Amino acid sequence: MSSTNETTQIDSLFIGYAHSSCSPQQVKDAFENALNEEGIVKGVDELIKKNQYGQDFKVFFIHFNRSNRQLQHMVDEIARHDFHVITYARDWDRRNSRYVNRFWKVFAYKPKPKPQESAPSTAEFVPRMMTRDEIQTLGIIAPKSVRESQAAATPNLEEGEIRDERAAPERPKKAKPDWPKHPSQETPDDMANTFKRLRFEDNETKV
Repeated sequence: MSSTNETTQIDSLFIGYAHSSCSPQQVKDAFENALNEEGIVKGVDELIKKNQYGQDFKVFFIHFNRSNRQLQHMVDEIARHDFHVITYARDWDRRNSRYVNRFWKVFAYKPKPKPQESAPSTAEFVPRMMTRDEIQTLGIIAPKSVRESQAAATPNLEEGEIRDERAAPERPKKAKPDWPKHPSQETPDDMANTFKRLRFEDNETKV
């Protein structure tokens, strides 16, 4: 579209709300009639949406091949007042018993710029072994079968114990001293032997 210092240049307009019965061809015809130039509309895109009550309505995006005086006037009005109005039909209103004009509110369409994708890294990938910190950070664990076999091979040790696979050497048993039995534990034979030993020791002392 051509523009001057006092005009606004725009490539597309859009209708923010239209009845679900409206069609892209109806929008194209209405704009070309209102702008008084056939073929000025390049194309119309349609988008179906739902309102807060779950009812369908349509949004239309109107693209133009060129501009003319009427279209530039519409664009300038939108720039000053944020929207403009175009009538597309005149219907009989049974409730009010009179004809009413059906209209659309038209707005300027400015597509959002697409975010620029960062260029992929050109650094060559070299296979390597992960560090243990990287493995733990990513939460990589051993397969279930390996964990089960390790758990079966490990005994239940108390805290602070260390498992030693080597067999501990047996400690030599200490010989118990031959302490004399308490009199309450002696049998009659033990008492006779003790009596004989004491008599022998007493005789040895006298000699």
